Amino acid sequence: MNVEIKGLDELNRIVSDIRSEILNDSSELLDYIADKVVFPSIIRNFKEEGRPKWQGLAPRTQIERAGEGYSPSNPILYRSGELFRNSTTKDGVNYDLGKHQLTMDCMLRKGEWLHFGVGKLPARPFFYLQKEDEAKADRELGVFVAKKLQGILKG
Repeated sequence: MNVEIKGLDELNRIVSDIRSEILNDSSELLDYIADKVVFPSIIRNFKEEGRPKWQGLAPRTQIERAGEGYSPSNPILYRSGELFRNSTTKDGVNYDLGKHQLTMDCMLRKGEWLHFGVGKLPARPFFYLQKEDEAKADRELGVFVAKKLQGILKG
């Protein structure tokens, strides 16, 4: 008895075409991953005040913040919201999407100082992916490919 599965060759060809398309120009995938993984990770870094937790604010900074009408202690990297807005949206960052690379950087000079630390100011890294985000990126890659395949099969 023989079992014949029709369409398997066609499905393999379509999957191969999707793979070739992504290898030829991965900008659509990179843009998708930025939306689904990168920006949410940076937002989470701000909301959780670091992963691992950032060092608390110095007493002098707390007095300064209170004098300006802001909370003296939390959130740590959020006074006016300028740094947050310039780190967590495509409009806020320098977003350079190429065929095989996505480059993002915060356009605010103070972002670099706060991320890496300078002088007595401790580093409070916010503009990066956490190790735990790698698994989420892998899952989103699968979702991206599945959506591509579904679009082709419906179209």
